[in-house]
Amino acid sequence: MSYLDKQHLKLLKLPELTLVDYNLRRTVEDYGGLMTEITKHILSMGGKRIRPALVITAANIFGAPLNAKIQLATVAELIHTASLLHDDVIDDSNLRRGQPTANNIWGNSSSVLAGDYLFAQAFNILSNFHERQILSIFTDAIAEMCNGELRQSSGRHNLDIDLATYLRTITGKTASLIGAACETGALISPMPRELVPRLRNYGINLGCAYQIIDDICDYTLTEQQSGKPWANDIKHGVMTSPLIFWLEDGNTMDSLPTDFSGICNELKNSGALRRTRNLADNYLNQAMDQLDPLPECPAIDYLRTIVDFFKTQCQV
Repeated sequence: MSYLDKQHLKLLKLPELTLVDYNLRRTVEDYGGLMTEITKHILSMGGKRIRPALVITAANIFGAPLNAKIQLATVAELIHTASLLHDDVIDDSNLRRGQPTANNIWGNSSSVLAGDYLFAQAFNILSNFHERQILSIFTDAIAEMCNGELRQSSGRHNLDIDLATYLRTITGKTASLIGAACETGALISPMPRELVPRLRNYGINLGCAYQIIDDICDYTLTEQQSGKPWANDIKHGVMTSPLIFWLEDGNTMDSLPTDFSGICNELKNSGALRRTRNLADNYLNQAMDQLDPLPECPAIDYLRTIVDFFKTQCQV
């Protein structure tokens, strides 16, 4: 989600992420040929590594072996990157983070196979973890991601999509993996097991806010600012919270302006974007509340900083 202020995001960088990046490069370079070319392309696009950072930070609350943190963080990013390759094919996207998508360069078939390869590499790493619950958490997250994407795809141009359905969709397609990153990071540490759900719930709430803010930015940022095609959601008939709130107020699509600039102004002037922003902030507040029972330490401060950071992004 390239709406994020990259200069401020540098403040959230962890030293361990350098090792994660090295591990990712080594993983995709092992196979060689076109597979390496495609996977290196998507990994070099400047992702923010938020999911690996959350794995590491959750593990750092009570401490965990460095290698376990790096390997698990690598898994989280491999799964996320594989899903991006597949998403771009599903959405017929030609731009991601301001650069041509893999499917735009090498075609859909090659992109899907490269995504499958990254999934395989993630499970290869997971096979080395003795805690079998970690494997099941990530497989459950992938299933939720697929269900969320399928729900969104099958609901395109459906004006009856309500807020509850939208929230189930984003919980699956975005928040489930972020929740899994936080939960598995906690599980490789000696954190008391009764506290682990707090980390998962933190990630789920953060992930929902993350997606809602991205949906706001589809109506407020230019293509140059966002790094993705302008008006991407509405062009593909994807019902997100700004439009859902607008329709809930009794408006009809017949009264929506025909040009995208007019649509953006209408959603802003009607208060739909403000209601969407309030929804995101509610999720961010819930994420923050999950940290209350956890011991004060630099890792908890980092998790709070992430929440505070998202509260500053894409204000309306």
